[in-house]
Amino acid sequence: MGIRSNNNSSHVHDCDDNCAANGCQHDCYLYPSIILQTTETQETAETIYENDTFDDEMISHDELHEVSLGNESNHSAATGPAATTEDEPFFRSSHLFRMVQYCYSLGLLIFCIAIVMGLIFTNQTVGTKENEVPNFVAFGVFWFLLVWLGIMEGGLGCLVGLVPVNKDIYEESHPNTYRNCVLSQKGSNMKRFIIGRQFLSFLAVFAINLMATPSEGALIFGIPNFLSSIFISNGVAIILTTIIVGQLTAQLVAAECMIDFINNKFMLVGVSYVSYFIEASGLLHCVYLAEMIFSELARYKKEGEQTDDEHRSAVQKTLYWSKIFTSCIVLVCSFIVVLSALLDGKTAAWDGLSPYVSIALFFFLMATVGVLEGMQ
Repeated sequence: MGIRSNNNSSHVHDCDDNCAANGCQHDCYLYPSIILQTTETQETAETIYENDTFDDEMISHDELHEVSLGNESNHSAATGPAATTEDEPFFRSSHLFRMVQYCYSLGLLIFCIAIVMGLIFTNQTVGTKENEVPNFVAFGVFWFLLVWLGIMEGGLGCLVGLVPVNKDIYEESHPNTYRNCVLSQKGSNMKRFIIGRQFLSFLAVFAINLMATPSEGALIFGIPNFLSSIFISNGVAIILTTIIVGQLTAQLVAAECMIDFINNKFMLVGVSYVSYFIEASGLLHCVYLAEMIFSELARYKKEGEQTDDEHRSAVQKTLYWSKIFTSCIVLVCSFIVVLSALLDGKTAAWDGLSPYVSIALFFFLMATVGVLEGMQ
C-alpha cells in the first residue's frame, strides 16, 4: 500500500535519482515514524513503526535498501533464482498482452457508454420513457451519481488507509483530508461512516439504474440482435459503465493517492456528513444488533474491555435501543415484501425460474455480497 501526494510537501518524498540509480524497484513513500512500502517489507516496517526508531526524521535511502534487499534475499530463497535474460521474450509478450487488454477494455467501455448515452437521448430508458424524465436531466443525474459513487467508493479506502498515518503530516498541505480523517477517527465514527456510506452507495446505484436501464424493446445504432441481447436486454452496458467509471477507477486512484483523493469539500460535506446523518436516523441500526450477536458468539470482547453501550447514559441507551427496534421492524417488513414478490413471480427474475429457486438465489447472492464487502 502506498500513499502518494502531488503536493510538494517537505514531509512526502518519492525515490530520488540516486535511489533509482541504485536499482530501487520499490515505490517508497516516506513519512516520519512510518514506512509504507511493498508487501515484502511490511513486517519490518511495522516493527520499525512500533519501535518509533526514527522520531519524525525521514529514513535514509541506504537504510531502506538494506531492509528491502534483506527481504528480497529471503523471497528469492523461497521462490528460486531470479529471472535471467532468457526470460526476456516472455516479458515482452506479456507486456504486449497487457497492452491488448488495455485497448480491449477501453474500447469496450467506450462502446458501453455510447450505448447508455444513446438510449438516454432517444428516450429508451426506464427513467426517460416510463417515468418521463427529460433526457438532459437524466444525463446530468446519471453522471453526477457516477461521480458521487466514485467519491464514496474511493473515500472509504482513503479514510481506512490513512488511520495509521500521523495526521500532522498533511494538516497544512491538505486541510480537507485532515478534517475528514479527524472526523472519521473520532470515537466510533468510522463504523458510523461505513454504515451510512453503504446505504448511499446502493441508493446511488439504484438511481443510476433508474436513469439508464433500457426499457423493453430498446434498440440503438442498429446493433445485431445477439449484441443487443447481451449489452441492452441483459444490462451489460450499464453494469460495465457503473463498475468501471463509478467504482473500480475511483478505488484504484484512491489507493495510489489517498491524501489527495479526499482533499475536497464534496467528500466532507456530500459524503461524510450525509453518511453520518443516514446512520443517525436509525434506519440501519439493526446491523448493530447483528454485530453484538456475532461478537458474543465469537467471544470477541477482551477481558475488562467496555462496550459502547456501557458508556451511554440512560437516555442515550433508550434512544439507541429504540432505533434498533424500529430498524428491525423495517427489516422484517422489507423481507416480507421481497419474499412475497418472489413467491408471486412479480420480480425481474428470469421467466420460468421457480419461486423457490429465486428465493434460494436471493439469499445466496446476499451472503456472497456480504462476504465480499467484509473482505474489502
